[in-house]
Amino acid sequence: MDRFARVQARVRQQLGTRMDEIEKQHASLKSNETPSPAEALSAVKEVFGLFVDARRYQVEALNEQKFSQSEYDWVRARVYSAAGMQFSSGFDFRKLEEMARSGQSQVGATPNFDLPDVPERNRTLVKPHMAKMDEWLPLAFFGL
Repeated sequence: MDRFARVQARVRQQLGTRMDEIEKQHASLKSNETPSPAEALSAVKEVFGLFVDARRYQVEALNEQKFSQSEYDWVRARVYSAAGMQFSSGFDFRKLEEMARSGQSQVGATPNFDLPDVPERNRTLVKPHMAKMDEWLPLAFFGL
């Protein structure tokens, strides 16, 4: 949990005020309003540029914390589950990145984590970090 929190903090710190743009786009994309195709494309282009930087910062932070990507993804799923949050929708740019590298042309939804009941120990580990969760949600929404 502590390594996860350090990764999140590092990415937010590196993004600085640009994090406000991610939060703004996160709020816009999760609202009930349906954007026009032009608005949606503009938002995706804007956020994708931020994502490229955020992803680079995340990789650096993962390396500093000695996290593999798969271990980080596993921990992230358990952290949010212990906090009572699961992501069944969102725009996961990491999935787009993976598909582009593998030559896939089909765009899908973000991964759906089928998690077992949350152990009380996980809730205990996450509890001191609950105040930061709101700050981390926009990153999680975009697959970071």
